[in-house]
Amino acid sequence: MEDLTPREEIYLQKIDKLIVENGFAKVNNIAKELDISPPSVSEMLQKISDKGYIIYKKHYPVTLTKLGEKKASELSSSLTNLTKFFVLLGINEEIASIDACNIEHIINEETIETLTKFLEFMEHSESAKWLENFHKFRK
Repeated sequence: MEDLTPREEIYLQKIDKLIVENGFAKVNNIAKELDISPPSVSEMLQKISDKGYIIYKKHYPVTLTKLGEKKASELSSSLTNLTKFFVLLGINEEIASIDACNIEHIINEETIETLTKFLEFMEHSESAKWLENFHKFRK
């Protein structure tokens, strides 16, 4: 299966978000979310459909395939973990969220897996004195 480009990943995330929020995702809804023209959205949806991540037919709601659902879930998890990591370091949550959104589309899979393991370790760690010391050092 062909990988998605960062831009295609953004579309996939918006489609997933719309389906969760509204129960459907239509071209006009996606266009509004991304602030682009419906014809541009249709063109991109066809590309993503050709890659097997969505089912797209003109005049019908867009649906995610199993592969699309899996990828959308992975992207959501990456975004959440990157945001958590930045907040853990003491970055404002709004800034952390924006940066995580920008980074999630270019970060290597091995890096995000390691970062996820680190977060799990921190959540179960008895002593995170070094993190407290880091926050003092940072100030």
